[in-house]
Amino acid sequence: MKDLFTLLEFAPAHAALFFTEGGHFLFIHRDKETGETTSKYLRTPQVVQAFTEISLDTGYLPEGVVRAGSRRGVPWFARFVPPGRHTLRLVIDDQVEPIQIRLSALVFVAFGAAYRICAVKGRTFDPGAPAFHAPLPNTSDTGAVCWGANDKYPAVPENAAAIWQMYLHTPFNDHHAAGRSRKHPGDVRLMLKDRAGLDRPYPTGDLVPMDTGVDRFIERATGGG
Repeated sequence: MKDLFTLLEFAPAHAALFFTEGGHFLFIHRDKETGETTSKYLRTPQVVQAFTEISLDTGYLPEGVVRAGSRRGVPWFARFVPPGRHTLRLVIDDQVEPIQIRLSALVFVAFGAAYRICAVKGRTFDPGAPAFHAPLPNTSDTGAVCWGANDKYPAVPENAAAIWQMYLHTPFNDHHAAGRSRKHPGDVRLMLKDRAGLDRPYPTGDLVPMDTGVDRFIERATGGG
């Protein structure tokens, strides 16, 4: 046990909890004054009690962030973007064309360096609502965003606004442009051009449904299978 704490001195650590086979817990403690190491097995209620005494506070979450956490040490967050006007950069015939367009509500999920997006009907966040393909190119059938070689921010809530702006400034080309609009099933960019400059909300009847709901979409996007 002495060698173990030599390895952990950078922490510095004077105690460790091991999860052993069979669901048992081994607690090891080193006395800071004498250096003596002791160990004992703990029962689940004892471990639960110890952790419930630790205070946790996420702080105030940035606007739009509806969930945040980590899975297998990878941070993630889910951001709700209400219906509204956005500036997009469409790539058509190798030319970049900025447009102003009102889009339906969107749910954007960042998990490590991977991002997914879906559309929803309504103006408020509802985890039980059905998910639809975002009416945008450059997203796969699972909603995964194709970022190319763009640099990425860590997927923590504090970076939610910066990641979203980076996404909006990405050129939208013909990749995965099919199957994202009912009116223009072959290329959603044609629908985006039709709607450019209009003050009317994006027609939710044009959205193409996914095979899942919002809650399940977030679960899949964060590595939950």
